[in-house]
Amino acid sequence: VKARYHGAAILVDMKLCVNPQVTVQQGHDIAKQAKGRVMDKLSQIENVLIHVNPCIGDSDKADPRECEFCGARMKFLGESENNKEE
Repeated sequence: VKARYHGAAILVDMKLCVNPQVTVQQGHDIAKQAKGRVMDKLSQIENVLIHVNPCIGDSDKADPRECEFCGARMKFLGESENNKEE
């Protein structure tokens, strides 16, 4: 995640890894949801640019929280197992 000021506004760039088995549309939908969650955190965020990458961890895992690499990032960002959707 990178963030920078543009005047009084904040612009955010981030990389998001997803299961390599998801469709382009699903990846887009995940990115759109992530963008909304980030923008909801701080009113000064003007835009979030997300680059979607296939996960390089356990690619057979459907949930990124179960991936060794993605799960570690999500825990760092405050996601917990309690937030896991069934």
